[in-house]
Amino acid sequence: MSQNELFINDPAESEIFKKLNIYYGKISDGGDIDLLLSFYFLDRDNIPYDDFIIARLKSGKTVGVISNKENEVHTIAVHPSYKNKGIGKILLYLMTDKIKKNYPDKKIIFTKTTSPDFFLKCGFVSCKNDFKKEFWNECRTCDKFDICTQKVLIYKL
Repeated sequence: MSQNELFINDPAESEIFKKLNIYYGKISDGGDIDLLLSFYFLDRDNIPYDDFIIARLKSGKTVGVISNKENEVHTIAVHPSYKNKGIGKILLYLMTDKIKKNYPDKKIIFTKTTSPDFFLKCGFVSCKNDFKKEFWNECRTCDKFDICTQKVLIYKL
């Protein structure tokens, strides 16, 4: 996989994609978004519900969500019963496409996560811990910076 190629196959070709409705969130999706985030103790940080991309089974169950702040993948969550089925990769692929279109001047996508393996499998690369201070103001003054378990990863566009 080349650095500019997030996925080898178009997600539309995957079996799970055929079982999903993928769309931008609405205020009425707020409860489902918040529930999925709560499985992982994630905070929405006031990102509007309509800034999320949602993966919902055709049966109606919301199984994945992703959001961004400019070129940062801010939040991604997949229902625990649906992990390792490709839903997260599909959401990340679509978010990468959204960021490329909405922020064409940005040369990287970055994220801060306690689950770096997922992003590494998707073509992101690890950065030095000090990069957190460049991207996030709260990291510059955090008294737990030296013991922080969040890792910074980037994807070059």
